[in-house]
Parts: sequence; C-alpha cells; structure tokens
Amino acid sequence: MTDRKPLISGNWKMNHNHFEAIQMVQTLSYQLSSDDYTACDVSVHPPFTNLRSIQTVLESDHIPISLGAQHCHEEEKGAYTGEVSSGMLEKLNVKLVIVGHSERREIFNESNEQVNSKIKAIFKHSMTPILCVGETIEEREDCIVLTADLPGVEKKDIELSVHSESVSFKASTEDRDYEKA
Repeated sequence: MTDRKPLISGNWKMNHNHFEAIQMVQTLSYQLSSDDYTACDVSVHPPFTNLRSIQTVLESDHIPISLGAQHCHEEEKGAYTGEVSSGMLEKLNVKLVIVGHSERREIFNESNEQVNSKIKAIFKHSMTPILCVGETIEEREDCIVLTADLPGVEKKDIELSVHSESVSFKASTEDRDYEKA
C-alpha cells in the first residue's frame, strides 16, 4: 500500500438549507489551519440542493476543501425522478462521491450490483468513489464483516485504507456474504 494523506469527509446527510450550508463550510474553513490541510485532505458532502452554493463558496474563497456528493445514479440520464447522474456532479466540480452507504443499502435496498455500476459511472467522470462497507449497526456491533464482488472494477483502481487491528476481505459472487472477523 502506498503512503497517502488521510481523508476526513463530512456527510451532511439531509441537513442544512443552502444558507446554513454556506455558513457551515465558511465556519469550517475558519477553524482549519494550513497545517490541518497539510496533514489531511478534507471534503464535505452536502445535500444535492446545496452543492452549487458550496461549490461557489469553495471556489470563490479559494478554500482547499473538496466538494463531495452523497449519492449518484448509475445511469447517465433518463426517467429517474429525483436522481442525479455522475455527469451532472462532474459539472459541479464534485471530486468524491459516497457509494454503498448502509442507509442506501438498508432503506433503498441498494445491491452490490448497483454499487458496482455507480463506481464505474463515477470513474467514467474522473471522480473518486468513497466506497462504504454498508454494514448496519447490528452487524458492526456483532463484528460481522460484509464482503462483496465488484465485477469490472479492477483492484488497481481501488486503494484500501483501513485503520483497524482486525481486517477481513473476501471476494464473493453473492449479493452479501457474512463472516465473523
């Protein structure tokens, strides 16, 4: 594994209107020093309705925080009410996109196949996916490790950075396999 800078990302979920989001990112930028930015990369992932506002603030104030998205659809365009494509995110200068979040898997029944398709779409638009394991709180507390197979995504495209004493990884063709760590 290569040495790389840690990434600290803030997923704002469904919080903050665009006025509050602007205030939040400005406050964050005032609290971080140049030493902080040297030590780690920082990204914020506001709700889609705030992306343009935050993009404008980050770029006009030259704030070295990366803009991230919480989700994208795997298709480029089409009749997908309320969805956002990776191409749309790229036009907003989004650099990182969260995929496979446990809430998306649990609430919206997002499968590994969908996550895989989203990763490919994100790579196609020169953005970086933040691939979540997707475990529920019960799975985490019971130390159950989720495994997934991501066909078409090459190992060289994924850097695995884990901060844990016990890690288990296994490829699987099943939608979700479970094993104790």
